[in-house]
Amino acid sequence: MLLQYPIDKLDEVITYTKDDLVEYLPITEKHVDSGMTLGKIAEAAIRYSDNTAGNTLFKKLDGPKGFERSYSGRHL
Repeated sequence: MLLQYPIDKLDEVITYTKDDLVEYLPITEKHVDSGMTLGKIAEAAIRYSDNTAGNTLFKKLDGPKGFERSYSGRHL
């Protein structure tokens, strides 16, 4: 994700609705009204396995094709 969004963009607030919530959401369920920064969403996805956070990041990367595009040719 940092390849596509520089560190200064991690403060961008991302909003989501109750319709976006999926099972196991220990962090994102607490912030539906206010949204979360991109950095905090990434932390929730990685550190807490928050599924809504993971889905939100995936959408931000434009789904599977966007994910592939962002990493193709980088030999990661």
